Amino acid sequence: MGKALRPVSVAGIEFDALINESRSLTADTPEYPIETGFVVSDSIILKPQVLSMTLFLTDTPISWRRRSGGGQGKMQYVIDRL
Repeated sequence: MGKALRPVSVAGIEFDALINESRSLTADTPEYPIETGFVVSDSIILKPQVLSMTLFLTDTPISWRRRSGGGQGKMQYVIDRL
């Protein structure tokens, strides 16, 4: 059974449901060859965290209508803000 859908707010924008979310954090390790043929490293460079989200939005929410309202124009309002 999958995760339960839940409302979510991203940067103050309300969406009807969060379908999927994944985060990733990567780093680079610079390598420096030395005279004896080995490679050494003296630091780790962290890259920015990446957040991927699949969100659901509709003009007529069923589950969260009392919380987020509805009506024509809601989707266009969110699209304009994005």
